[in-house]
Amino acid sequence: MAKPEEGYYGPVRIIAGDHQGKLGYLDDYDLDDQDHECGVVYLEGEEPSVGDYVLIPAEQLEQPDTEVEAGELEERIWDAAERKGKRG
Repeated sequence: MAKPEEGYYGPVRIIAGDHQGKLGYLDDYDLDDQDHECGVVYLEGEEPSVGDYVLIPAEQLEQPDTEVEAGELEERIWDAAERKGKRG
């Protein structure tokens, strides 16, 4: 896995910080209160674009190396949301 490429949206691994080791869905980018670029990330268990999100510095995110890996991670994220009862 590598740092997300510009314009990438989809499943990511969080490699540092408070959520290190978790999976999430990168939905957008925004600036934090100190004007650092952060990813708008829905953590595993939250439905992307609907659930609660966290801002995570972009350098703490990795995107999957292949489309197959991305598909597997995305399926895990949706399955976790469904198990948690957060999927419509």
